Amino acid sequence: MPVKEFRVPGTGVLRAMLIVLSAAILAAVLAACGYGPRHVPDNDFDRAALVAFYQSTNGLKWTNKANWLSDQQMGAWHGVTTDGSGRVIHLELPQNRLTGQIPPELGNLNNLLLLNLSWNRLSGPIPPELGNLASLTSVYLHGNGLSGPIPPELGSLVSLTKLSLYGNRLSGPVPSELGRLVNLRRLYLDGNLLSGQLPPELGNLANLTGLSLSSNRLSRQVPPDLLGKLENLTWLTLDQNELTGCVPSSFRGSLTSSLVRGLPFCDEVSPPAVLRPCTVGMRLEAGDYCTFDTSPPDSNWPLAWPYRLYAAVHTPSVYGQGKACLGSTPNCFFDRIDREWLSASVNPDGSWTVHRVP
Repeated sequence: MPVKEFRVPGTGVLRAMLIVLSAAILAAVLAACGYGPRHVPDNDFDRAALVAFYQSTNGLKWTNKANWLSDQQMGAWHGVTTDGSGRVIHLELPQNRLTGQIPPELGNLNNLLLLNLSWNRLSGPIPPELGNLASLTSVYLHGNGLSGPIPPELGSLVSLTKLSLYGNRLSGPVPSELGRLVNLRRLYLDGNLLSGQLPPELGNLANLTGLSLSSNRLSRQVPPDLLGKLENLTWLTLDQNELTGCVPSSFRGSLTSSLVRGLPFCDEVSPPAVLRPCTVGMRLEAGDYCTFDTSPPDSNWPLAWPYRLYAAVHTPSVYGQGKACLGSTPNCFFDRIDREWLSASVNPDGSWTVHRVP
């Protein structure tokens, strides 16, 4: 029996339009059912933020800039990870020779979970707009030349578990707003130019396991109840500042002597130690300490580095016959910039006398 030919009435153009329309409807149905390829477009705001970041940090001279500013999706750009919706969730460009400043547009990446720009040559301030990134869990900006204050807006990053800003030129006080970071486990602020008293609000960081504040210009007494509230600490560095006070003796089981630096345990200090500058001939009784600063005047060196001589109940480290220093690391035999070397020697009655190292 002859096969009958089915014809769509109308012109050839109409037939073609019906075929295309039918194919489009079929593709849409298949996509809705989970069949066929899906193309997730980039988020325009995220792309604009990354373009601004590339331009502000001299992207042409990055060590690796593969696919940046190309037509490929952002997830193919070096150091960028996107989620299933095409939003940027990771920006990781450590040791990539970034220079210039972090632009405020980075604060538009509001799905960002991880920001790692460590060990580059970034300068200028940390933009307060980073405080808009409420999803952030980890921030690594250490090993750059960032300057200016720590933005108090970072206290809005309540999901943050790690904040690493060490090895920059950040100045001013430690913001009390950082005490809002209740999920924070690691806080690295050492090696900056931070000054003033530690805010007692840091005692709200109940989940903190590591706190590093050494090599700054912090001063005055550590609030007595600040450290007492940080029950989960396993290491603490406060040395090379001008802080006074002591570490609660209850930490002796969890903070080993090699992981706590800068202040003695409270049961080693009776009466409480008084901060005073070291002078040649000074007599130190048990529990006393003094400080001396090896940073030369008008120096561009970023760290002030005052060192302490202790006369407490530690085992002395001996550097040459009859010379010894007591206490935390670093001990009292450093002179990195041709300043006075000081040490201490024990007297027959158990006291110590400060003297110059020959």
